[in-house]
Amino acid sequence: MHNRIALGVVFLAGFVAGSLVLLVHSQEAKTKPPAKETAPPDAVAEAQTPREVADERPEQKKTAHDLSDIFAPGKALPSSEALVNQTDQGQMLGFDFYRDPLGAMKPGMTFELGSEAPRLGTLTPEWRPRKRKPLRASETPPRASGPERKKRLQRVKGH
Repeated sequence: MHNRIALGVVFLAGFVAGSLVLLVHSQEAKTKPPAKETAPPDAVAEAQTPREVADERPEQKKTAHDLSDIFAPGKALPSSEALVNQTDQGQMLGFDFYRDPLGAMKPGMTFELGSEAPRLGTLTPEWRPRKRKPLRASETPPRASGPERKKRLQRVKGH
């Protein structure tokens, strides 16, 4: 029993001594003024920051030939004579997600042309849903074609 009490007293004394050491150490840290350290430069941010580069070398200077439209994608010459016999002469005439803007009506359409084109199916302030029976799985909704489509396009352009 005497050993248990001695063990408890030694443990309690060690705990109190450790607490005092931590308290004194934390007080020293508060009284010292913080050293003014500048952060090292951020190499990643510096490398990713775009900068203007002087056009000093001859290959960096663009001539009238470099700026001409002969390099436009539509005027590119075929890479091989074998492309003439292939489907669509080896060209990709469909939609290209890199080239065509989202919502383009046809391939090769620019963003400016796409914003001017009328869009069928857009909601207007006077639009109200009609109550109809739901379509069965075998039915498809009617689509405007021919003269009906022209009338609908004229209505959309008029608003």
